[in-house]
Amino acid sequence: MALVAPAAAEPLESAGDFRIDAGGAEANVASHLAALGRRAAWAGAVGDDALGRRLVHQVAERGVDTSRVVFDRSSPTGVYFKDPGAGVHYYRRGSAASRLGPAFAAELGLDGVRALHLSGITPALSPSCDALVDALVDAARAAGVTVSFDVNHRAALWSSTDAAARRLRALAARADVVFVGRDEAEALWNAATAEEVRAQLPEPAHLVVKDGAVGATEFHADGAEHVPALAVELVEAVGAGDAFAAGWLDAWLGGAPAAERLRAGHERAVLVLADTADFPRPDSEPVAPCRRNDVTALRNDAFDELLAGRPLMAIFRGLGVERSLELARRAWDLGIDAVELPIQSDDDVEALAAVVAAGRAEGRAVGAGTVVTTRHVELAASAGAAFTVSPGFDPDVVRASIAAGLPPLPGVATASEVQAAMALGLTWLKAFPASLLGPAWFRAMAGPFPGARFVATGGMDATNAGAYLDAGVRTVAVGSALEDPEQLPALARLLGR
Repeated sequence: MALVAPAAAEPLESAGDFRIDAGGAEANVASHLAALGRRAAWAGAVGDDALGRRLVHQVAERGVDTSRVVFDRSSPTGVYFKDPGAGVHYYRRGSAASRLGPAFAAELGLDGVRALHLSGITPALSPSCDALVDALVDAARAAGVTVSFDVNHRAALWSSTDAAARRLRALAARADVVFVGRDEAEALWNAATAEEVRAQLPEPAHLVVKDGAVGATEFHADGAEHVPALAVELVEAVGAGDAFAAGWLDAWLGGAPAAERLRAGHERAVLVLADTADFPRPDSEPVAPCRRNDVTALRNDAFDELLAGRPLMAIFRGLGVERSLELARRAWDLGIDAVELPIQSDDDVEALAAVVAAGRAEGRAVGAGTVVTTRHVELAASAGAAFTVSPGFDPDVVRASIAAGLPPLPGVATASEVQAAMALGLTWLKAFPASLLGPAWFRAMAGPFPGARFVATGGMDATNAGAYLDAGVRTVAVGSALEDPEQLPALARLLGR
């Protein structure tokens, strides 16, 4: 299809300058794959008209093989208009693409093809296109070609939501790789979480559930993986799903693991999210995705190692140097490796430095807590802390911590705070005050935020820590419990879970 979009992020009704680009889900995916260095071909139909010839030329210039594109003399080229921030307007009824049928599949030939990518838009265009999709899947199955399917639900193309739900569910079940937005799945199948989507679609070997600015979750044979979305200034979201699919497919073709596949999808998607085009124009300013070591990425996945397999963390507040050292050693002897010392006074900073020095000698990680200002970050760094912990979520504090080389653990207490933190790339979050939130809060958060890893802090001890761990909490932070000899055996049992 041809895409007409304002040159700048302006309303369609009032924009003065427009660009005509090649678009359409399948052509977009092929274009992005070619840009990533893959051999990619686009098969489809356009009118034998100026618009059709123009868009085929544009796709070919992107490095895509267009030899399988048919020029139809009796039907026009489909076109759609982007209205930044307000959606898309399609004009493709009776288009050349809508007249394709099963015979087209027989003419394609799949020799040397590793993956066939299809979209849920195609079966909605016409009965013949619906039959074409089945024929293509049959041909791919016969040739041993992996089938990739993007649900791409476009409500305006279907007679009803029920019809779309049934047909798109059936096609997804036949695919090896499926991409679907969480919002699409909720509209189609009433599946509100990534896990519920997987329950609806257990068949695909790889199911990727995209959740906008929150991130994406991939279900595969070995389990599930969630990677937060990258931070980017949004201009227009339409087309980003195609870019994501291409990035994921490129990484999959290269043998990358799930986390790298999802990250590759995010990195490709930001190129489209920051522009009105579906594919980066040659004259566009480059958009740098937020990478792991980029301060703007706000990542804290270093806790994957710092707290992995560690159900307990110790917190010692305002106890001075000697008592803090005594309790830190007690925690380490018990098997609690991670220790946090809040820094609210000069004496606290002195105690932190002393415990850091002792921990370094034993290979233990010691962090600074109650870090609520960038000055606190500086104090934590000067004391040699390994990480920072905050009672709330302040992006400036998080950025300062990352810039200082200290993984930040920001505090959250609401779904809005969790979403905001994860949208910026943070996966490990301190839930505070955990005793008031209760175990049910963590179970509820696991639905919309399956990739969140929570540390429960505030009012935790040996009597209630187990209930929070059972609710999905990764680590429980205890303090006064380590000063109570009667709780030490129970804490030891928790460490052996």
